[in-house]
Amino acid sequence: MHRGHERRPALESPSIGPGKIVIFAALALETEAIARALGLERAGKEPTVFPEFDRVELYTVGIRAVRLPQLSEGDVSGIVLAGIGGALDPALRVGDVVIDQGGANKPVAHRFRSGRIHSSDLLIATPARKAELFRATGAGVVEMEGAVVRRLAESLGAEFVGIRAISDTGGEALEPAVLAMVDELGRPKASKLVVTLLRRPGLVTQLLRLRKNSRIAAEQLGKAIREYLEEIQKRSNDRPRGDPTSSC
Repeated sequence: MHRGHERRPALESPSIGPGKIVIFAALALETEAIARALGLERAGKEPTVFPEFDRVELYTVGIRAVRLPQLSEGDVSGIVLAGIGGALDPALRVGDVVIDQGGANKPVAHRFRSGRIHSSDLLIATPARKAELFRATGAGVVEMEGAVVRRLAESLGAEFVGIRAISDTGGEALEPAVLAMVDELGRPKASKLVVTLLRRPGLVTQLLRLRKNSRIAAEQLGKAIREYLEEIQKRSNDRPRGDPTSSC
């Protein structure tokens, strides 16, 4: 059996360099949680910037990363794709945080589990499909933006890091119709939501569970992003000025 993730005891020097760090989140819920965790009441006009982290920018890029900003090669050292995701590994629980450092296999902070994050064009909705994908890929988490964002990072010569907090476990089913009830930033479409629930009132319970779990995951995501950036900041400050290895 594949091991989709593994706990690590400490954080080694992360791999993002001393330039600008861009954080992408697909959903407005994720962006707002990250902004709050980094000291703002809410995300501002994009890019959102942070007084505590002067080289960090935050963007909302939409489901499947359909709203990527224009970035300049040489200006960005690293791209962090942060968000909630679905568990493939049955050991993962709602709120667990997984970090994928692009195969670097470096130990990570105690909040994180180190492991692969798989990107899919389609919603992986059933426990059977999740289990099948876990066996086939060994990835602990699935999402829908990583492949697109990784290609952008490669084109810019920037490091790529994926960070995901679990919003649905491997044993939970998702209703594919949920995607049709939200816009590209994950915000409910009121009319579509009402019509769908009138036709299928049984979805109410699943939607309420998903909303609760998504909020739990988003909160843990924000905390994890803050911890990750604080570690980057600390290691950068600890290195001698002019050290070419000053990286995050």
